[in-house]
Amino acid sequence: LKHNGGVQFYIILLSEQYWQTSALNSLAVWLKEDVTYVEPELTAPENVAQLVNLFTNAESRNLENILEPLHEMMGKSTKLVQALGQSEPFLQGTAKRLSDERTRAIVRKSVLQMLRAVLRLHADPARAVDRCGFRTIIVELSQREEQVLVMEIAKEMVTEFISCR
Repeated sequence: LKHNGGVQFYIILLSEQYWQTSALNSLAVWLKEDVTYVEPELTAPENVAQLVNLFTNAESRNLENILEPLHEMMGKSTKLVQALGQSEPFLQGTAKRLSDERTRAIVRKSVLQMLRAVLRLHADPARAVDRCGFRTIIVELSQREEQVLVMEIAKEMVTEFISCR
């Protein structure tokens, strides 16, 4: 795979709904095993755009399945986190997922964790919080969310990124 464009092959599979989860899981495992090779290819602008497209356009039934490998990938690659944090469509998609009342708690939890990772590596997290309405969304989740884990993560984010201003 390494010598025959394997990363690009998996990126292409992300556009096929049937293969999305398997392709993303494969990329996550490969990134974990070989960061030096996979990370530069994964963080190429066109590949980041494909990951963002997958995240923003995933239907709710597929979204839960892609969040875990995407979050794992973010845990292994700070460059990927930074690239996602610079993507306006990713930030808007994150805000949309967090503010949609129909979003399941497990999805909100994962999306909040991904946003926290982005904010921790952002050059100006205070400014980033103000983008896409994150300040309002995070404060609201910290006060009104029914799911305790989501509320706790939101409270931590208020302390870490909002109340310090």
